[in-house]
Amino acid sequence: MTRTTGIVRSATLAFVQKLGAKNAAEELEQKLKMGFDPSLNDITFADYFLEWINRYKIGKYSHDTEQSYQIAERLW
Repeated sequence: MTRTTGIVRSATLAFVQKLGAKNAAEELEQKLKMGFDPSLNDITFADYFLEWINRYKIGKYSHDTEQSYQIAERLW
């Protein structure tokens, strides 16, 4: 579920020397080989919160607790 509200900020990197850029590229390549998905970084806090609720909370706690999470979800 994706929301259209919220601000998505991406970090930009600036390198003073070529070696810094090369090291960063190698680190990113290693992460990609291990299954890192850079598109997951473009997520708002609201979207992350909803994913967290659905993955770790819903279906595991009392009805009242789940209702509290659902109320918080509607506030976003």
